[in-house]
Amino acid sequence: MLQGIDLVIEAGSFVALLGPSGCGKSTLLRFISGLDTPASGAITVSAAADEEQKREPTKLAFVFQDAQLLPWRSVLDNVALPLELQGKSRAEARERARGPLAEVELSDVHERFPDQLSGGMRMRV
Repeated sequence: MLQGIDLVIEAGSFVALLGPSGCGKSTLLRFISGLDTPASGAITVSAAADEEQKREPTKLAFVFQDAQLLPWRSVLDNVALPLELQGKSRAEARERARGPLAEVELSDVHERFPDQLSGGMRMRV
């Protein structure tokens, strides 16, 4: 259970959460990202003043401690999934996913499935 956290992070800042195992670092990140909901308190990701700005989708990235890949989707389809969830067509999402795969040197394994990859390769996906 997290208690007494009051944190303001300025736009463009780079922040690291440090602490011993079990202190709540991952829990806090899951709350911030919206993957979990706190039982009490509030999380405000954008302090935008006007209502129109508040409706803009938040650009937020989250890297899990372990690879969280869907085992039935290929490497390319796992990378394309967030774009599909944003409403891109499957074809467009797959095409746009090829660039990041090339950047992390995984183009040659794009048709493989997560269980066919090393741990490091899964984390890069």
